[in-house]
Amino acid sequence: MRINRKMGMLVFALSLASVIAFVSCKKGYLDVSNPNVYSADNYPATIADLEIELHDLYGRFRSGVYNPDQFRFLGVSRDHSADQAYQAPDFNSATQLSYDKTNGSVDGLWNSHYENIAKCVNTLNDLERFKVKSPSLSAADKEKIDLIEGQARFVRAWNYMILVNYFGETMITNEADKAKMGVPIIVKLAGILPETQIARSTVGEVWTYIVNDLKAAESLLKTKTWDGANVARASGWAVKGLLGKAYIYSQQWALAGAKLKEVIDGSGKSLVDFATYKDMFNGKFEFNRESFFELNFISDRTDEWNSQNNVGQRLSIYLAPAYIDNGNVSKNGFGNYFIHEKNLVRFGFNKVAVTDAALKAPVYVAESKTLRDSKAVDPRLWVVAYQPYLDSLTWDNVSRPVAKMPGDGLNIDGIQAWSWHKYVMNDKHVWAGNVANSNNMYILRLADIYLLYAEASMKTGQNAEALEYINKVHRRAYDVNPNNSSRYDYASLTSATKATDATLANDPLKYERWAELFGEGTWWFDICRWKLGKSEAQYYVKVATGTLVWEDYKYALPIPLREINTNSNIKPNIGY
Repeated sequence: MRINRKMGMLVFALSLASVIAFVSCKKGYLDVSNPNVYSADNYPATIADLEIELHDLYGRFRSGVYNPDQFRFLGVSRDHSADQAYQAPDFNSATQLSYDKTNGSVDGLWNSHYENIAKCVNTLNDLERFKVKSPSLSAADKEKIDLIEGQARFVRAWNYMILVNYFGETMITNEADKAKMGVPIIVKLAGILPETQIARSTVGEVWTYIVNDLKAAESLLKTKTWDGANVARASGWAVKGLLGKAYIYSQQWALAGAKLKEVIDGSGKSLVDFATYKDMFNGKFEFNRESFFELNFISDRTDEWNSQNNVGQRLSIYLAPAYIDNGNVSKNGFGNYFIHEKNLVRFGFNKVAVTDAALKAPVYVAESKTLRDSKAVDPRLWVVAYQPYLDSLTWDNVSRPVAKMPGDGLNIDGIQAWSWHKYVMNDKHVWAGNVANSNNMYILRLADIYLLYAEASMKTGQNAEALEYINKVHRRAYDVNPNNSSRYDYASLTSATKATDATLANDPLKYERWAELFGEGTWWFDICRWKLGKSEAQYYVKVATGTLVWEDYKYALPIPLREINTNSNIKPNIGY
């Protein structure tokens, strides 16, 4: 396992070990009387030093899967939420599920999350050394240390969840799956080459490690909540919620149900109303009463737009909607993607219009508005998508009709090509001066918790409880009180949904997870753990660049070639 330990000043102290033996005979080399010189002996010197390391761990949520360059491929392309308006080899590989072991995105995902884990290990090591050097800490300082450790363990567990879900040979569907290949577990930073040659732990072992980290974090953070400048930190309830999700993914149903119900009953969280919900992905209502943990962005593009140093949210540049400006079609960014048109049908929208004239025809627009206003179509369609000529974008006091997304190097004339709405910037022009999108991205929210709890309830024979929590999410989508029965309720766990395909037509749990969490990077994991790959490929049929061909090995990403070449103990995934 290759771990880059040289990136970042915060791990400099550990690199000293490799040079101490070589230069120890030189008098005065290890004189650390200068407090501005870091060494393993004088760093960390304060709790503030550990806080700096913790801030770095949080900042790294912007790498890996939530790096927009990765999320456009893994978060919205892989599950066919998106189709491509732009053609390039990496775009084609993502939508066609044709990654190979030489792919740069796959390599980047692996390396980013393992680098994040290495930083977590380093922080936890520094924390232990600090405690040894500071045996007389006050009770208040001990509590601060516990909170730092709990957050670091939360971050590490989350990174392992991403890795094992993408690179593990399988997600767990039965007991036998636990013995299949997972990912390497890093328990210490390598000091010599042989220590980098780490084999893959089993899927079951990785999930045990994740659960243990989260249980330790839970014991340290307890029911801690944050506010003010610290609101973006992981709370005790975020830890409990992620632990409940880990129990679901590892099929520990009774533990999952108990933990998720604890979160529901004790966290004080509740679903926001629909008026808030429909705008909360576009820079409004951040850290709302439904959110447990979200990735915080800041409107600051003082650095170049696509730099890692940019603290804004760059995803919307790729998902940018198209609009009409002075009679011409423009895009508020690159606009590389549109909503895959088969998703319109799944939400219950069965009208078809592909030409510009048909999309703007008064009768079509009026009928579409009636479908939306009457809720004959799932209202969440217009939360995730902009409908051409029915919707508009407004900034600088000018309203601009949304247009069909144009192709860039692709002929998409025969595709409906509705623009993205979720997570895009819609109240200012993306290229206007020092503008950057600060729309936060949700990693864990209550609707997800409700649906996970419903699943655990089903698995433990509590079908009425499961149905109620599915309906809570469903009711909110239809702008009624989530806690009261309504005319929109599913009557049973096999009631008809808005979808007509065999996978989702009579499965409210699966449909609600698909519709509610659309475009948030969650559905692919559901596809993998429910083994829906073949049926999903049959439903979507094709993307703009070709017909979909499904093989079961595609549930897992390939282990990167560079890892295979440098780690003699790593085994590749089957099929690559």
